[in-house]
Amino acid sequence: MWIILDEKPYIKPTPEMKQKLNCIFCGEQLILRRVGIPRIRESGGFAMDIAYKCPKCDWFVIFGVVIPEDKAKHLKKKMQNKQYIPEDIWLHSEKVKERLESWGYW
Repeated sequence: MWIILDEKPYIKPTPEMKQKLNCIFCGEQLILRRVGIPRIRESGGFAMDIAYKCPKCDWFVIFGVVIPEDKAKHLKKKMQNKQYIPEDIWLHSEKVKERLESWGYW
């Protein structure tokens, strides 16, 4: 259901999964908010947290995605122990701009 990449955003949903990434409250398609660095799970193995946010109603969800150890170590090094936050996605979203303007930003 997830594709691990060697470049940003480092992990993304398969096309089939992307079609299902909709807000459970309003039905809007979710937008990637951040990708956490790989971590060791309590039960063993490695996982990455992928967070999505609804641009319409602000619902926020985090998926813990299990990844192979070799990929986890590679990505942790490549990400330099920093989360990936796709600011470019949010800065160019008309829906987000409209909401920020309605709150008095700009």
